[in-house]
Amino acid sequence: MSHINVSLLTLVPVTVILAIGLFANPVIATEKEQKEKDLRILQSRITKLKKAIDVKEDKKSHYTGQLKKIETTVARINRE
Repeated sequence: MSHINVSLLTLVPVTVILAIGLFANPVIATEKEQKEKDLRILQSRITKLKKAIDVKEDKKSHYTGQLKKIETTVARINRE
């Protein structure tokens, strides 16, 4: 009799663990897919932001160059 109780006590947790594993697996896969999708979206946003920064830095360099030319011209005129 005690042998049967021990077997049942061992069998129930094992069965529960297996059942949880079977039901949790699709949920884990879905969560992983969602996280991968979120990651791709973030990577896309980062790429777009980097491109925008590059454009703004190019414009800044252009305007900085123009400003230096103007300052040089003003300094030359003031010396004359």
